[in-house]
Amino acid sequence: MADLFALRHTLNLLSRLDRLPQESVYLVLNQASEASSLTPRAIQSELSQALGWAPPIIAVIEHDPAVLVAQEQRTPPVLRSEKLARGIRQIIGSLFPGMERTLAETQTDSRSVFRLPKFKLDKEPLTWS
Repeated sequence: MADLFALRHTLNLLSRLDRLPQESVYLVLNQASEASSLTPRAIQSELSQALGWAPPIIAVIEHDPAVLVAQEQRTPPVLRSEKLARGIRQIIGSLFPGMERTLAETQTDSRSVFRLPKFKLDKEPLTWS
C-alpha cells in the first residue's frame, strides 16, 4: 500500500465505513518497501488529517519477490517468504492475543491448533480437463 494511489483508495474506503465502529477497523500495509516515502507513521498522519482518526496498523508486510515465484510454482507463498510469514504472525498476534503461544505449543504437539484431523496432499499436481 505504500503509494499515493493506494492511500487515496484507503481514504475513500474508510470515509464510507461510517457505520462500522472505529475500534473494529485495522490496517495492514502490504508490499511495503523501505524505498517508499510513505512510512507507516506518515500514512497514519495523512489518514488522521483527512478523516479525524486513523485505524491502527497491525502489520507491515514487506515486498518480497519470493511471493510471486511461489505463486507461479503453485506453492503457498507463506512457505517461501519469511517476510510474508512474519506479517501474518503480526496479524494473528494483534487479532488473537496469545495465539502465538498456542501455535508454538502445537509445533511440538501432534494435535492441530484448530483440532482438525491431519491430512496430506498428493504430490502429483492437479490437472484440469
